[in-house]
Amino acid sequence: MLVAGGLGYENGNYVTVATAERYDPKTGAFSSAGTIEQRFHHDAVLLQDGRVLILGGCRSYTVSCNDVAQLVELFDPASSSWKPASKAFQPRFVPAVALLQDGRVLVAGGFGSTNFTSLELYDPKTDSWSSTVAKLSGSRNRASATTLANGKVVIVGGYDGIAKQYAAAIDVFDPKTGLVTTTTAKLSEPRSMHSASLLPDGRILIVGGVCDTAQQPGCEVAGAELFDPAADTIASGGSPTTNVYYHTTTRLGDGRLLVVGGTTTETLARIFTPQLASWSQTASPLVPRGEHAAALLADGRVLIAGGTAPSGAVLTDAELYTP
Repeated sequence: MLVAGGLGYENGNYVTVATAERYDPKTGAFSSAGTIEQRFHHDAVLLQDGRVLILGGCRSYTVSCNDVAQLVELFDPASSSWKPASKAFQPRFVPAVALLQDGRVLVAGGFGSTNFTSLELYDPKTDSWSSTVAKLSGSRNRASATTLANGKVVIVGGYDGIAKQYAAAIDVFDPKTGLVTTTTAKLSEPRSMHSASLLPDGRILIVGGVCDTAQQPGCEVAGAELFDPAADTIASGGSPTTNVYYHTTTRLGDGRLLVVGGTTTETLARIFTPQLASWSQTASPLVPRGEHAAALLADGRVLIAGGTAPSGAVLTDAELYTP
């Protein structure tokens, strides 16, 4: 597992981090993995050749980012080294990002110089970017992007910075045609900062997030939803018992989903079983946390690292979940 960038805490202030570390499951230890451009709330994508692409994020800690990171970087695990990649056409903060089946990376929406409805594609084979003529149905900040088995990408929700509202829309990008279509189905609860995970049967489980805080101060989305791309329908996904955002959702080796932490969840972890469409509570994390990283290890365990505590303190520890 590679952990790069993020937020630290120095002299009573949050600061962006430029360091990277690698976790070795065999030794259970972290080691240095060099440095990157300082940034937080960025995206990291594991490419098909084993390298990791880092893009976007904010260079300095502010409530509304006005210093979007422009450098795109590549990590090579073989040499444990970083190098710059070609820059995107538009530096973006909190876009929707997905790895395509042909190895390219889709970057959609987000904001920077404006609230973007545009999409870009990065090709690691040629280290080049291309843009699409198609646009999203609205601007999308903190939306989700999920690649389906047929290669299409489903972009769900997000905050529409142009319309100034949370989105219920679901857009589908087809890499073969370069077109974006908007589904008839819409979220029953507009949301952003949620998670969206592909289930073995092809449906997408959408969990948590935040909703219209202007109309409902402190609004957090209750419950989960299931989107069926084949039928173009939305159905209830049950309730993980508590509202969550800034959580992680990890697909386990047996197809179940592990939902851990979140800003308001604090101590709980839950399991979603697709075959039963049901939620159950599992062992709680040793340390309550949100805004953390989670990764499925080769042996089936899940590494949970970093994040923030309910007090706002930045966490430097990690723990392992064994299914």
